Amino acid sequence: SFTKEIPISYSNLTDEKNGFLLSRHFDNDKGVLPFTVVVDKSYQVLHKFYGEITEKDLLNKISLVNVFGSWCAACITEHPFLMAISDKENINLIGMNWRDDRVKAINWLNYYGDPYDKIIYDDESTLAIQLGVTGAPESFIIDFQGQIRYKHIGIINKKIWEKDILPVINSINKI
Repeated sequence: SFTKEIPISYSNLTDEKNGFLLSRHFDNDKGVLPFTVVVDKSYQVLHKFYGEITEKDLLNKISLVNVFGSWCAACITEHPFLMAISDKENINLIGMNWRDDRVKAINWLNYYGDPYDKIIYDDESTLAIQLGVTGAPESFIIDFQGQIRYKHIGIINKKIWEKDILPVINSINKI
């Protein structure tokens, strides 16, 4: 699997229709331009059970945004680990159901379990394109200010969590 920080070559992107804004902010500690995801109105959710997604769901806490789909075989492999961290890690776990059928996605979560605090439904890839998603699973670590501090492409398992993701979370907690 491949991991990287968000590169500075990304440009400012907005999508007024869907209520999110991606903007660049210089991070002096790392010399990168991480994105800030600001949700200024509700975003489409997978099921009304989750309520709406707003700015408060991403600010003042560390979040892991995980891109998944019921069609994704690798997501099935990753899913038990997400279930485990949802119970014991102090992290806001946001799912982004991508390029999926709503009913199939809900049935998939009913079958495999639902580790997510909220789930964005992105059936037309609107947000995925803005974030540069290339496949599933992909995950983003978002800091207290809503800045994307890390992007992981591929499955998250215990080894990757401890080696790559947990150090990013710990460094954010130290700020």
